[in-house]
Amino acid sequence: MPGSTLRSIAITVPRTITSASGVLAQLEEPDADICVNALYQLNNVVDQFWAEIADRLDIIETLYEQQTFKAREMAALVISKVYYHLEEYDDAMNYALGAGKLFDLTQKTEYVEKIVTKCIDEYIRIQVEKDQSKTKASESEGESANLLGI
Repeated sequence: MPGSTLRSIAITVPRTITSASGVLAQLEEPDADICVNALYQLNNVVDQFWAEIADRLDIIETLYEQQTFKAREMAALVISKVYYHLEEYDDAMNYALGAGKLFDLTQKTEYVEKIVTKCIDEYIRIQVEKDQSKTKASESEGESANLLGI
C-alpha cells in the first residue's frame, strides 16, 4: 500500500539447551573470567545436566582447590549440587558449606532442605560422640584411681 511503512517485529525465541558440553569446555580456558562465567552458567543448568557435569567434576574441583580462584564458592555450589544428584550427601554437604553465602538457605528446594537436614544430623552425631568420649574418659579416670589404690 502506498504510504504505509513496514514494521519489523523482533521475536525472541528462547534457546533450548540440549547439552552442557559447550559450557564445560569453557572451564578449560586459561582466562579465569571465562571459567567464572561458565560456572555461573552451569549453576543455572545443573539440575538438568548434572550427569554430564559429573563426568567433568574433576575440573570444577581443581578450580575450587585453587585458593586464588575468585569463584571458589560458585565452584563449591555447583559441585555440591552434582553430589546431591549423585546421592553423595556427605560430599554435597561439605561443598555446600564451602559455597558460603551462595548456599542460599531461603530457597525452598529439595536440595536445600536435604543439605540442611544433613547438617543437623552431622551436628547431632558430633555432639553424641563428644558426650560419649567424655563419659568414657570419666570411666577411665575412675578405673585408674581404683588401680592406684591397689
